[in-house]
Amino acid sequence: MVTPPFVSEVDDEHILAFFKSLASASSSGLVIYNAPGIGITLSAGLIERLSDMEHIIGLKQGDLNPTVIDQLSNRLGGRIRLFCASDLAFLGPMMAGFDGLSSTNSCALPEVIRASYRAIEAGDARTATRLHKSWFAYRELARRFGQPQTVKAAMNQRGWSGGVVRAPLQSLTQRQREELGDVVSSILAAGKQDRGMPRAARA
Repeated sequence: MVTPPFVSEVDDEHILAFFKSLASASSSGLVIYNAPGIGITLSAGLIERLSDMEHIIGLKQGDLNPTVIDQLSNRLGGRIRLFCASDLAFLGPMMAGFDGLSSTNSCALPEVIRASYRAIEAGDARTATRLHKSWFAYRELARRFGQPQTVKAAMNQRGWSGGVVRAPLQSLTQRQREELGDVVSSILAAGKQDRGMPRAARA
């Protein structure tokens, strides 16, 4: 998985040449990572040009503008694999025809996010939406505290080996961990109750 070179004064032709030089050296194929956070956002048109290269097999798409998602899904669907880069907002791209998602928060809430994904795969948008809404309180904390820190803290709280974040990131404070613990416990308790209800009552 490769991002474009994040240096100043890079144009589309530089990016194409960069990917071409790497793609030809790959035995298994490259996945384009369109990560606006690095300071460069690949346009739909440039991604389409990149996808014409041999050895380009997929796209991890971080620009979730609905128009761009629509363009990519309809122009590139079936040519390369399309993955939404954010589990915070993956329902739209999946409904538009994306193949999957990259999910950091599945390390903290695997059963909830997987169930939502499987519901979308099965064409059950109502269930997928309900499940996605069920962990909104966690997403709010992740946006406030930082996603890597929140994920690792939640994993540790659940008895898994989440470890710690690397500097310059800072682990959650005791108060933040307590708030996170309450939220995660609430989500999991609601999920257990939900799974015990008849399907008709959950709809």
